[in-house]
Amino acid sequence: MADLKKLIDELRKYPVETQWLEFKHNNYTPEMIGQDISALANSAALYDRECAYMIWGIDDVTHDIVGTEHNLQTLKKGNQELENWLRSLLSKNADFEFHSVKTDSKTVGLLIIHKAANQTVTFEKVAYIRVGSYTKKLSDFPILEAQLWSKMRDLKFEEQYAKSDLDLIEALNLLNHTSYFDLAGMYSPFIQVPPMRPDLHIICCRKQFSQSRMTGCTQLQTSVQFCLPSSFRFFQGFFGKAFVLPDTTTTVVLRC
Repeated sequence: MADLKKLIDELRKYPVETQWLEFKHNNYTPEMIGQDISALANSAALYDRECAYMIWGIDDVTHDIVGTEHNLQTLKKGNQELENWLRSLLSKNADFEFHSVKTDSKTVGLLIIHKAANQTVTFEKVAYIRVGSYTKKLSDFPILEAQLWSKMRDLKFEEQYAKSDLDLIEALNLLNHTSYFDLAGMYSPFIQVPPMRPDLHIICCRKQFSQSRMTGCTQLQTSVQFCLPSSFRFFQGFFGKAFVLPDTTTTVVLRC
């Protein structure tokens, strides 16, 4: 949630709306949202942005937070939830997510729209595009349409982001990075002390392979030396658990 608040504050700094950014106060017309999702997704692809954004509860002129009366996640179109209704009329490659964010004691609605990939995003089988801060039919602007298709044809799968806006730990958790260091016989520089114990300090870390006498299998042994407070008796880390004695410096051996 803190990251979404930061994102909203960063977007509010833009002096005007752009081809990939739109501010709203309380306009939740479903057809308008569907057309804007198409336009913003296509514009994000055209202007090399990973995502486009619609934000409710922001003054169009001053970009002050004024709050919004509705929650995007609970709005309905007839008897259908708004999100379900939109997805039924948008092309299958439309990728978006709703968020309601509390900031300055007010509610802000945030719609994150991922850029179009492989083909244009359409709403009711019509593709839209942003021209300045206006949403228009893509077919009315053949030059922009040609540029957009050229961008999408040249986009290689290997060059696309699988995930974006991640901090280091989030990215590492999605990657099997320890296997690389294990196979290389190196220690991982990303071993971390549990955040609830800031009084722990790593002195050194070493990895080595050892042969099990019982199974004949090769085991990876990781030795991590900590400077511990005298009352500390237990450590749990990435690689398992180990009991330690209450002295000032203890080597913890973890096997995986």
